[in-house]
Amino acid sequence: MNRLKLFLFHSFLLLCFSLSAQSNESGDLVTTIGTLIDDMPGSSGDDYIAPSNTQLGIWETCLLNLIQRKYADAEVIANQLDYELIRFTDNDNNLPYYILKSQTTSDNLWGTYVFNPRACQANLVVQAPHPRNDSNTGDQGIYILKEIGALFYMVAGTHRCNSDSYSECAGTTSTCDNASESYRESDMAHIDHSIFHKTTEILWSQLADPYFIQLHGFSKKTTDPYLILSNGTTTVPPIDYLSLLGTALVDIDPILTYKVAHITPSIRLKGTTNMQGRLINGSANPCATAASRNSGRFLHIEQERSRLRANATGWQKLADALKVVFRNLDLTTNTLHLNHSNLFVAQIDGCPPVQALQAIYPLVLQLPSTKTQSLDMAPNPFLEKTTISYQLDSPQKVRLEVFNAAGQLVEKLVSDMPQAADFYDYSFSTSDDFGVFYFVVLTTKEGVLVEKVISIR
Repeated sequence: MNRLKLFLFHSFLLLCFSLSAQSNESGDLVTTIGTLIDDMPGSSGDDYIAPSNTQLGIWETCLLNLIQRKYADAEVIANQLDYELIRFTDNDNNLPYYILKSQTTSDNLWGTYVFNPRACQANLVVQAPHPRNDSNTGDQGIYILKEIGALFYMVAGTHRCNSDSYSECAGTTSTCDNASESYRESDMAHIDHSIFHKTTEILWSQLADPYFIQLHGFSKKTTDPYLILSNGTTTVPPIDYLSLLGTALVDIDPILTYKVAHITPSIRLKGTTNMQGRLINGSANPCATAASRNSGRFLHIEQERSRLRANATGWQKLADALKVVFRNLDLTTNTLHLNHSNLFVAQIDGCPPVQALQAIYPLVLQLPSTKTQSLDMAPNPFLEKTTISYQLDSPQKVRLEVFNAAGQLVEKLVSDMPQAADFYDYSFSTSDDFGVFYFVVLTTKEGVLVEKVISIR
């Protein structure tokens, strides 16, 4: 009995410690992460120490607790790795973020990780593997997380050239030396045995419909565009989000030019030896084997400095373009969203209303700006069928289409048909399972309208 009391007493002390250990801070999130990046070890010093397999296992447990919002447990586990968990309130938007970072006296320089519990873009992960070499990409990444409400941000803990040891994984570079050499162990984009890569593995397996936005920078040659976009392969993805992103950026800044790897395979800096890209594209052994397919879920973004990376003006351009391309993609703000695969989906807690969809997967849409145009579905949600209604104020050609959530055309109800000014109704039915989303797209001379309709069969 005495031993039992002693055990319970120690358990109580541990519980009290875990409840009180978590730090609470406030300030500007972008400035705070930017300071950590500025203070990280540079290109020399051999400060980076690779984690052991045991440490990778502990990190996995910590991260799973974090994204499941078990913050006290995550903090206790993080302490085992000389990391700390901080609940950080941003003074600008008054929202909380959870920061996993190395303790001040720790030698475990594995990077900084930020979880957004009120993510509005709950399927987006922003990565910055080379924050010191590809200048400002780390600051740009946390700015984007805050601006678009992405779920997760991760940044390396040292310069990519810091380690004197070399990665055994495929590929060479001249970045750290004038001559071609293997990547360094401190290069988070080119080593698969790291906390950075382990975090990618966990999020890839645990999130529903995740997309990874990895930020890079390059020195532009006269023959280069301002942007080089790839999925880490030269094969064609199921849906070309890269071209959508490039188009959205050019709409924002017409001076920008871009090339996409699966459209122009001869371009440089395609990211084909990127470990996170290989993983997300399905390679069973990213370290040694290139991916044979393109999932389209890894967006490798190489940016010239002056127009996008230099400061917050450029960062805002990329944030706005990502909003256009990925707005509504996860649809987790809808209470009927189902997670058939039993994967973790970030809870939406207090996010602002989602704006009208500005991008549908086959093309970038321009919403009407002059005359009033209506598009309605009733009932919505629907069991077996719904009626799609719209009104035309003048004679014109009309196209009415229904797309599924993968961006595939399900049914073309009206195919560029001349129609008089009048009211029109069309029936749409489906035999799909409960909770399936569709996008109804009405195209006229006035522009394009997109509305979401849900089957609850």
